[in-house]
Amino acid sequence: MISTPQKLIAFCEPLLSSHMPLAIGIDTEFIRKQTYWPKLCLIQITNPLKVPYETILIDPLSNLDLSLFQALLVAPHLTKVIHSARQDIEIFWHKWQVIPQPFFDTQIAAMVCGLGDGIGYSSLVKMLFNKELEKESQYTDWSRRPLTKKQWAYAIADATYLLPTFEFLRQQLTTLNRWEWMKDDLETLLKPTTYNLNPQQAWLRIRTHRYKPQNLALLQDICAWRETIAMQLNVNRGRLLRDECILKIGLKLPKTIDDLKMIANSSSLTDELAKELFSIYQIALSKPKEFWPDVPKKPSLPIPTRHHLAILREKLNKVATSLNVPARLIAPKNDLIALAEGRKEGNPILTGWRYKVFGYMVADTII
Repeated sequence: MISTPQKLIAFCEPLLSSHMPLAIGIDTEFIRKQTYWPKLCLIQITNPLKVPYETILIDPLSNLDLSLFQALLVAPHLTKVIHSARQDIEIFWHKWQVIPQPFFDTQIAAMVCGLGDGIGYSSLVKMLFNKELEKESQYTDWSRRPLTKKQWAYAIADATYLLPTFEFLRQQLTTLNRWEWMKDDLETLLKPTTYNLNPQQAWLRIRTHRYKPQNLALLQDICAWRETIAMQLNVNRGRLLRDECILKIGLKLPKTIDDLKMIANSSSLTDELAKELFSIYQIALSKPKEFWPDVPKKPSLPIPTRHHLAILREKLNKVATSLNVPARLIAPKNDLIALAEGRKEGNPILTGWRYKVFGYMVADTII
């Protein structure tokens, strides 16, 4: 466990000063039940300079200056190997405004190689190395110190196989000539916009069935307020105000702050916050009709388009099955619908590797 500047320097400097292209495995443990932002509790790194590979733990709760670790994340000669990287990168971005580059996501690579769509790390390790990883400690309190023996063993094991997995998948991608197939998913993970949340879009996460446009205007503004306050106070949005309570506010239309507080039923909603929420609610209630959002509807495609789409999907599924990859990897849903509608220009299905494996089959069948 690295918890002192001297140990961190001793570990990081050889990696940073190396002129060889290297890969390092990275994993994190965090908790976020009570908070809006995940609390980083542990960092695991697999060191390629030691044979056999050495996995070390860094304790971010020890008030350690982690600027050297941040330097590792952006060092151009170090490929950061992470499994299912989105949550880890979200932590790095919001904590330090850093996105690891270059990096390799073993979950994406496994999908591209035909080893499963969204396969978990332990399942992949079992498949490739016939090793069973202990899962019991996954949801324990990682902020507790000292770590238990089980937590320690779990944290080490969670990174131990990252580099062997990377080496296997790298070879597979080369053999199958599928490196380009990973490009879109990796580029999405490298964009800061992927991790910058828009409070005005927060209402779209809540399922609504009986809502009219004016109710949706309330829902939109209350959800945006909740998201903003949750971010500012770093509290779990559900602890501040549950989804079902927001829906009840929109349906029951409380007349007073006390009525609102009774519906909200939240100990986190202080008197000051309740006043603020009631003000937001009243403003939303008086919104002119032109500012009401549209009721979300499932788009209805014309019959000819649906016919074309069915033909495309049938052909796509056959290709995806033959290549042992998810159909969405070859042709994302919206791109496939665009093709069914005859929108060819700029369609990714008709360019690059997607054209070679599927697009060429259908390019001339769509008007």
